[in-house]
This record gives sequence, C-alpha cells and structure tokens, in this order.
Amino acid sequence: MRKGIVLLVLLGTAISAFSAPKGFVYRSGRHFALNNKVFYFGGTNEANYLLLSNRTRVDNMVTQCKAHNAIVLRVWAFGNGTGYTEPQWPGNGNSFQPTLGTFNDTAFRRIDYGLQKAGANGIRLIVVLVNNWANWYHGEMQWYVDKRVGTGQAKSLFYTNASVKQDFKNYINYVVNRTNSITGVKYMNDSAIFSWELCNEPRNTGAGDGTAEYNWVNEIAAYIKSIDPNHMVATGEEGGGTMGSINPAASVDGADFSRNTGCSSIDWACVHLYPTHWNGGFTSLSATYTYLNNRLTIAHNLNKPVALEEFGLDVASWAGATREANYSAWLRQIMSYDYDGFNIWQMSDIKTSPNPTAEETAWDIDFSSSAADTISKYAAAQIAKSGQVIDPSALLSLSSTRENLIAGAAMNKNGPPIFYTIRGSRIYPTKKSALPPGLYLNATIDGRVQVFSSIGLATK
Repeated sequence: MRKGIVLLVLLGTAISAFSAPKGFVYRSGRHFALNNKVFYFGGTNEANYLLLSNRTRVDNMVTQCKAHNAIVLRVWAFGNGTGYTEPQWPGNGNSFQPTLGTFNDTAFRRIDYGLQKAGANGIRLIVVLVNNWANWYHGEMQWYVDKRVGTGQAKSLFYTNASVKQDFKNYINYVVNRTNSITGVKYMNDSAIFSWELCNEPRNTGAGDGTAEYNWVNEIAAYIKSIDPNHMVATGEEGGGTMGSINPAASVDGADFSRNTGCSSIDWACVHLYPTHWNGGFTSLSATYTYLNNRLTIAHNLNKPVALEEFGLDVASWAGATREANYSAWLRQIMSYDYDGFNIWQMSDIKTSPNPTAEETAWDIDFSSSAADTISKYAAAQIAKSGQVIDPSALLSLSSTRENLIAGAAMNKNGPPIFYTIRGSRIYPTKKSALPPGLYLNATIDGRVQVFSSIGLATK
C-alpha cells in the first residue's frame, strides 16, 4: 500500500441501522441484512394467512410457499368489530378487536400458530397492522374513526385525531407485547417477523401535499420503535405522490413516498404496482420501468432498501400467458435495478380454497400454475444474491471516524501506513500482523475514503 494512506480495519463489526439480535433481519444502509450478510428475498402476499382457523390450510400454505422459494410473506394482522360475512371469518368470535381496546385471545391464537409455523420453516412475515380500504377483512381505518368519533366521520381523522391515534397505538402495543401461546416468545422477540407495516396502502384522499400522512407515519413508526427495538418498520404505501401523473391513483391522495420513506423510524421503502388497474394506468412497459426505477432511486438515495411488495394483473383483463410474461418482464427489470425484495399479489391455494372471495378469484395465482413456477424462479434468484458480507461503507456516515482517518493520513503523509481497529465508537492503533484479510477502509490526504470488502470497492 502506498504512503500517505491510513488503513482502518473492521474486526467483525456488524454495520447496521440499529443493533438487531442474532437471527433478525435488519437494515444495513441500503441493504437488508441477516447476521451481517446481505439479505435479498422473493415472496408473496398471503393476506389471510394469520386470519385462518383451519390449521391444515395454514400448513399447506407454508409448505407451498417454501417449495416456491417464497421466504418472506406479507400478511394481515387486523380484524375489528363484529358481523363478519367473509369466509375467512366463520363467526363473530374471530375478531381480534371486537370493541375498542378489547382483544380476543382466541382469535390471536391464529396469529400465534401462523408465526410459529412460519418460523419453524425459515419463513418470515411482513405484518400489516391496519387497512386503508373499507369492508375488507374489517381492519380498516374507518372503523377506528367510527367507534371513537362517530359513525360516518371523515376517515382522515385517523391521521390527525389524538384519541383515534391512541386507540391504534393501544392495538399495536397489545400485538407487539403479546406472548405467543405456543412458543412462549413475545412477538417483539420473534425473528419470524421480518417487519411491522403501519398500514396496507395508506392514502389520505383530498389532503393535499401529504403532510398529515407524513406526520402520522413519523409518530406511529417512532412509537413502534419505542416499544420494539428489534424489528424494522415500513409504511405499506404504494409509492405515489412523488412523480405526479406517473401514478395517477396515488399521486393525488395525500401521500408522499419520498417524505414518508425518509422518516427516521422507517427502515425500508414499499412500492406497489398495478399499472392497468390504477386510474389512467401506464401505457407501456417503459413507463412501468420508469416508475420502478424512480422509486428505487429515491429509496437508495435515502440509503434504504426497497421492495416491490405488491404487484399484479387481474385475471379478467389478462390472458394467462400474457399475464405471466408481464410478471417475468417486471421481475427481470427490478432485479436489474437491484430491488432488495418482492412479493407478488398473490400465490395461493385458489383452486382448492373453500368459498374464495371475489378478490381472490380476480387476482390470485394458484400454487400449481406455471405463473407460480415463474415467481419461484425469480425468488430463487433473489435468494442466490444473499449471503455477501455487508459492505462497511455505512461507517463513513460517522463524521468523527472519517475526520480521524483523513487527519491521520495528512499527518503521516511521509511515513509508513498507520493501521487502526474499531472497538465500539473509538479507533485504536494496531499492528499490521493483526489485520484480517479482505475487510478494511483507507483514507487519502485529499479526502477520498475507499471501502474494501468481499463485495467490492466503494469510494466516497
């Protein structure tokens, strides 16, 4: 190594946005990470996975997802009130929260089982805590507003009314601190949970520039982090509000993807894609790719991972082969952009499902279909990208470390290299003989800092 360079060695230091316990997926800069290695995933939504009382069906879902390389599932964990008619809810006793602040242990045992089964099979869950959409699994924002403020009051109060927000926090607190009746593990300590998600597709229609939703995201995400430091948090949004008409359905609905993703308590970016279903739609694959690339660029510029966590084409509008070809094209593209994960909407047992809903019939892909095999192929490719040692460049965000490196290089410009190790937040001189191979930083006197690791070289 040439003179005038300071070498900083990282001795097994895991660089992460927060200190996650072993076995938990966490954010490390713009990557997901697991045990200090990059983590990519492919998977599927399984909306009713935690809602089902039929354990045989739950078991089959897990078996099929595992066989299709779907290692991260996005699932609902909400259901309020009474009077259900959907087949997922065979009786009123199945509500998680029959009345505000009342939590049904019998119903929550379904979540207990779903978490235990997923964890035992190496599958992780993105757990969604409330729904924007009314009359769909009865977990919607409007229910909270109706019960606290009055029936028919504006749904926008969910974002701004202090009492309504506290009701939602009470539900979150119960979920996060619940002890699984099967494993004896609190949900907050369960590594089978990949991430909490604030809401399914939050929108605040007619609320202008998205400030109300942004403030809500900040508040609720920070609250979750205050009671559960182990898990990541995401918004669950679609990706709208940053590029105007390129996403017609969401751009005018009081959401701002860039600002929401930039919240300090939000760990990763969510993107949804329904190009022919949104109002106006996209007219070409190139327009779809522009949207996907823009959202990825925003997320990675914020130094956060991004996942295409919902995407789909409805059966009625698309012939099977064309539908599958579009899925392949989209997945090839997001992999070329280096998306960190994806979840199709959705693979399921639709052909054998008892009393499937209209939503499932319109959108689901059966596990036995060639389309499911296509999804499985791309999920396997995502898994193959995992396992690289995390690039330690996130350390460069510590200004004191960077300044010490550069100052040391300047002071030593005519001498031999100086070697350092990191312990906690401090750096110490060390001997060259103590250097492990393949993972180090160096700084030059002109202020450039280079990062070397098993996944290449970066310069800042």
